[in-house]
Amino acid sequence: MLWKGRNALVPASALLLTGAYLVLPASATDVSPGNVSVPEKSPRPSPREWREAQPETRLRIVGERARDCQGWIVREWLRVSCPNLPTAAVRLVGGQARDAYFHIEPSHPEKVGLPGGGEFVIAVRPGEARVIQFWSFGPGYDGPLTVSGSITFQESWLPDEAEPTLLLYDALHEPVRTATQDGK
Repeated sequence: MLWKGRNALVPASALLLTGAYLVLPASATDVSPGNVSVPEKSPRPSPREWREAQPETRLRIVGERARDCQGWIVREWLRVSCPNLPTAAVRLVGGQARDAYFHIEPSHPEKVGLPGGGEFVIAVRPGEARVIQFWSFGPGYDGPLTVSGSITFQESWLPDEAEPTLLLYDALHEPVRTATQDGK
């Protein structure tokens, strides 16, 4: 399995897909979207591979809740975990369900009745796009334990782009106070 650059052939094992960037070794210069071939699909990483993976620091994370989440990448597989978010659900809102896996931890002993954190694992490949949402508990119309979307993940790797766009952000926003016609 080789990635083709205009001036180089690079073994796929020498590449590292890191969040929103495709990092090539220095020997693979002048690589443009039209000159990059798609790697073969690899199997989902083993628990051992995830334990050895380094945290993905280039995943774009925006917002108070999302900052508690972390991402890791192994080959084309991305794992995003939000261990401190009492997760009611992890839901694929849009895109392909193929190669998408979700998990919610059991209740924490000190947080009786609330579920643990949530996570997902997806394969990030050219031409794919997904929207995934974490649902959690918080104040709302139904009281203090209203279930609502709390964190949203967007993945987009358009066919003409050399790298994916990966964004994790807070889905909840503070209520906005609007002025009445008389300015009060």
